[in-house]
Amino acid sequence: MSSKRSSRSRPDDGEEGTENGTQEEGNASTSKGPVSVGRSLEIASTPDVTMDLLVDKLKFLRYETEFCRRKKPYRKPLSRIYFAVPSGNQSEQFFYFASLCMWLLTLCKQEVSMPKEHDDPLQTCNSIISCCKRLGFAPPPFHPTKLREGHGPEVCGVLEALLDFTLESVGFTIKRPAYQPDDYPEDEMEEEGDAGLEGLDELAAPTQPMGYDDGSTADD
Repeated sequence: MSSKRSSRSRPDDGEEGTENGTQEEGNASTSKGPVSVGRSLEIASTPDVTMDLLVDKLKFLRYETEFCRRKKPYRKPLSRIYFAVPSGNQSEQFFYFASLCMWLLTLCKQEVSMPKEHDDPLQTCNSIISCCKRLGFAPPPFHPTKLREGHGPEVCGVLEALLDFTLESVGFTIKRPAYQPDDYPEDEMEEEGDAGLEGLDELAAPTQPMGYDDGSTADD
């Protein structure tokens, strides 16, 4: 009887490993910095909507000066549909995408080299996906060669994932807008709006120096 009780009181190795694994995961979740484990490289919206948001997010990183004008020849800032639709030059579009990805990866403290125009595009695609996996992103459901097209949902998805991760890495957070409930009194909303506009009329009113004459008369 005593031997049975002692064997039951001892946890097996599987249970101990599970407990240790749970504790390690808990410690990892409380660590500082962005958590990329399990993040998807797919977009949750359409490419045009995602691309429109990407342009605004890139401006938070000052990409127009830190990326576009870092060295000559200077790159043109992105339009709001650039990676959502095909351009007239696929190789140029892909090279812009690859360069932007590598720049974001360097901001995430990844040791990567900027691509060159004559690099093998297939190797560049594999390098981008490998770096994303190394950061902890989930393997994408598409083949890396899909990125070679330089546009589309796959390209926008990778850029969005890397950009969000980069913003969190540098300590930038985007909060959702706070909306008032439907039953919020409209009178209070108007009062709050009027309070914020106090004094604006005086500031906006132009002042004329003494003796100023604009050339107009009462008869005009």
